[in-house]
Amino acid sequence: TDLNIGDSDYWLVEIDPLNGDIINQKTIGSTNKDNFRQVMLSPNNTLIVVGMAQEGISGDKTETGFGYEDVWVVELDLSLNVIRDKSFGGSGLESYFGGYISYINGYYYLTSSSSSGISGNKTAPYFGSFDGFERPDYWLVKMDTDFNIIWDQTYGGNIDDNVGSVLLLPGNRLLLTGYSETNINGNKTSPKYGYTDSWFLILDTAGTIIAQETYGGSLNDYLGATPTINNGVFYLSGTSESGISGVKSVPT
Repeated sequence: TDLNIGDSDYWLVEIDPLNGDIINQKTIGSTNKDNFRQVMLSPNNTLIVVGMAQEGISGDKTETGFGYEDVWVVELDLSLNVIRDKSFGGSGLESYFGGYISYINGYYYLTSSSSSGISGNKTAPYFGSFDGFERPDYWLVKMDTDFNIIWDQTYGGNIDDNVGSVLLLPGNRLLLTGYSETNINGNKTSPKYGYTDSWFLILDTAGTIIAQETYGGSLNDYLGATPTINNGVFYLSGTSESGISGVKSVPT
């Protein structure tokens, strides 16, 4: 029932779980293109909506941003009124689909793929590109509940590294997930097996790498961005084109 604001907007719909009827809905956006990715309920009983927004101030977007496409985070009350918004990024490109946010031990952790160098509100370096095109790294941002950045870190090499999500492991460690086409370079020390592998990292709460591993075979392998964790063990599932090769010991 809301009119479009721009080329594409976030669309948030509240639905009655008993009969599927729409209770409320809200269009959130700017006059440019905005791509929605995630909504979560915050510990303050507000809604956090995350995605991508292009540069400029218009509509519900109150910050210009830093590059052509930034991660755009919007907080709303439960009546779907906008409380505030914030852009995250640098002078290059952040993920076309926006970021993914998690609430862990009193802090927000935002993940996005990024090909920005140190610029905007990104203080972590870019690991570069082998061919001059914008090849993304994993970008992880730790924030307080007011969206103030505490630290940010990048992980990757000189080909495409596309981050998934971040989860809490036992021992107050973080599990960072995603997909990688990079061989050993940058801060990636685990080898490449195929065209695209799943690349998981274990971090401490300062974002320092404790361990990392690549999972895949000789072709494309995409393990789920959000594994299931039980008693300290995490279970991965996804799609594989590889036969027996790399670390994959079962056939297609």
